[in-house]
Amino acid sequence: MQKLLYKSLAIAVTSVLLFPASATQAQSSFVSSSSSSETEAPPAKDAKATHLENLLNELMTQGGMTATAEVEGIAKDHLDRAMNDELPLFEGMSYNEDYDSTSISVSVFPTENIDFEIAQAQSMLQGVENSASSEPAQFSALVDTDGENYYTAMVFIF
Repeated sequence: MQKLLYKSLAIAVTSVLLFPASATQAQSSFVSSSSSSETEAPPAKDAKATHLENLLNELMTQGGMTATAEVEGIAKDHLDRAMNDELPLFEGMSYNEDYDSTSISVSVFPTENIDFEIAQAQSMLQGVENSASSEPAQFSALVDTDGENYYTAMVFIF
């Protein structure tokens, strides 16, 4: 029964992330320039990407799932592959892989949709009750941007 609840939560979250991407395909055409210095620090992670990632992680944790480094490695690999155009994204917006007890979902949406995605995650978070299980599912949710699109990678092991 708990496994069914985990799968339902995973499906709900990933479907919310995919819906706006199909509704809006317009993309920003702005180009930004960057200045360089002698010692360049790695770029700071986008604040909105971090905010959405934190919300998704909190949502899954409150739903009774456990974040693990192993699952994060799988999510990071898929996120990097999506950002490097190495995943076969359906209509350029989504990639899903389900096998055995593992579910992987990657979604891509234009930067103008980030505030909507954050609002959706916040709304979902309000409706989730803290849940504990003797056999929690493992998960990882990562979000990043290339300045034109946001990418989410979510991995669940039930």
